[in-house]
Amino acid sequence: MTGKFRLYNKKKECYDTESNLFINPCGRVMHYDRNAKPCRWKDVTDRYDIEWEIGRRDSKGVEIHQGDRCKNGDYVPDAAAWNYREEEVYWNPEGAAWMGWNYNENGMCCKIIGNIHDERSE
Repeated sequence: MTGKFRLYNKKKECYDTESNLFINPCGRVMHYDRNAKPCRWKDVTDRYDIEWEIGRRDSKGVEIHQGDRCKNGDYVPDAAAWNYREEEVYWNPEGAAWMGWNYNENGMCCKIIGNIHDERSE
């Protein structure tokens, strides 16, 4: 599959940087087992959350991924101020679009403040 992504290991509760993981054309996470005789690929999709990079960057130039939490804003001309809200980045299949990030005529007003795996203190 083409595109950038990151993999969240559900068991270890961290992002995985293992180089022998990839996503096949069917969207499955595959692990290449070098120690198996003969070497083989193993489907390990159930161990990971796949978070796709959406092709945009936030106001600081950081790549935005599915599952990121963003602080978004809309400029309110009457108040000459920004109206901010927190949103999760996700894919909307009905609209065929990424949701939860914001870009308008006043420029990029999205800032990544975390992701869905962060502990939240509310």
